Amino acid sequence: MILLLIVLLFFTSGCFHEISEEETSQHISWENGFEAVENFRKTTATELRKAVEDCTLRRNCWIEEECWLEIGITDEATRKYRLAPDMGDASITSEIAYEGEKSAKIVSYGIPPGYKELFAAVAHYVRKQSSVKEGTYEVGAWFYVPENKDPLVIIGMEYHPSWIIQYFTYAAIDARDGSVLVPNPKGWTKVGQVEFEYNNWFKLWVTFDITGSKEKFSIGYKSLSEVKTFEGDVWVGYYNPAYIGYKAFNFYAGLVSFDDRGDQEVYLDNFYVREIDSREWLLLKKSGFEHEKIFYFPESWQGQNAHPEYEWHLEKPDQHAQTTTELSLSGNRSAKLWTAPQHGKNVRSVLVAPDFTHWDKPLKKISVYFYLPEGQFGESDAGVWLDIDLYDRENGKWYIAIVGFNRKGLIKYGIGYGATGGQISYASLDGRFTLDCNKWYKAELVADFSKFGEDGGMILKLYIDGKEYEWNLPLTAWTDYMIYGFSFGAYYFGISNYLNYKAVAYFDEVEIYVGEKGDLHSA
Repeated sequence: MILLLIVLLFFTSGCFHEISEEETSQHISWENGFEAVENFRKTTATELRKAVEDCTLRRNCWIEEECWLEIGITDEATRKYRLAPDMGDASITSEIAYEGEKSAKIVSYGIPPGYKELFAAVAHYVRKQSSVKEGTYEVGAWFYVPENKDPLVIIGMEYHPSWIIQYFTYAAIDARDGSVLVPNPKGWTKVGQVEFEYNNWFKLWVTFDITGSKEKFSIGYKSLSEVKTFEGDVWVGYYNPAYIGYKAFNFYAGLVSFDDRGDQEVYLDNFYVREIDSREWLLLKKSGFEHEKIFYFPESWQGQNAHPEYEWHLEKPDQHAQTTTELSLSGNRSAKLWTAPQHGKNVRSVLVAPDFTHWDKPLKKISVYFYLPEGQFGESDAGVWLDIDLYDRENGKWYIAIVGFNRKGLIKYGIGYGATGGQISYASLDGRFTLDCNKWYKAELVADFSKFGEDGGMILKLYIDGKEYEWNLPLTAWTDYMIYGFSFGAYYFGISNYLNYKAVAYFDEVEIYVGEKGDLHSA
């Protein structure tokens, strides 16, 4: 569909405002394959306290950038846990890896008298308060146990909403007999059985819905021979003064040893944490751009037949896009978009796909991978754009959810009424991120048109170097300038620039979705 937007966006100008953590939230999307790790920082009470204070009091959250190794022992009589950093170790090794060239090797040493268990795990601590949010989280990793060792292989997370109450969701596989175990205040409870194999990689993960009753969590196991799922009881703890004044997530992957098992060892790779979107989405189209194609603007653009459903075409004449073998995220091709410079003017190249079947569903989403080549996409004079529109012919309203961003972190989004689509206004904010050239990134825009006129009607997400950034934005842009005789939804992605050079970007794995529940007039 043609969107008659002459977007007068100059990324070096615009109104900035200082944004708080409440305005910009960073959801957890983290993975460590240990390819770039040189060593581990052992967790001690002093080091951890300083790191927490730096993050919660001084907003210097280096704690989340470090690769921590937490080692602790559990008292046999009281089952109290204390840190014991000298009773284990971890190193980066090229001996074996699930993916890439390196993995983490975790070892534990003998347990002293009076103690029953030893815990040694790579840890990821989250203390940035805007990131500690209720949601559904998956924590997982790949493990390898050599045949002469028999630890419990463990994965898990802790949620500390306050110092008064804490939730523990751990799962372990006993290498001795394949028992699936979860901890409790007195020991371990068996919840299942797998056919454990030494000298083979396997995946273990847990999923915990913090928004629910917090009573159960799920466990997943995947090996060369089987895939199984189980359910465990959440261990609830009370009154831990170490967490007074802040919320926290702790994520772990490693081993547990016992006083009768001696030194233990496990290899770890692709340790990850991610938040799962629990909303129900219907995938309308996934585009990998694997076929040779030059994109055009339809000649008879005002007729519905000129716009095949879910097929990409140019937003306007004088824009440029085609598939290419120059670069690809997956497969052999991607979509290459470029602008034709016009001195003193802002120029765009945008692809759009219409949806006629589900146009009145208020919840819509587009996600794209994009690549900005060195020397062909400026830091502040060019931008990437995502846009979702809902054109309601019956009610005479054209709703516009449009967001753009540049490499220096400036975000602009449409607001307010415009006599035409090209006359809506734009607000700006500093997203506090930077994008490098010659790297693939992912962007996602969710628009909920049932929340039109409200804050949070749009959600922009960027996935940058293993982290997920999220901005909740108001959805208020619209016009009553109607140029089509039919209703539709439309999804857009593309680029713009205003200096006198040809800007270029590549896009791949573009997905468009609609929420499966509700419609515009019942929402």
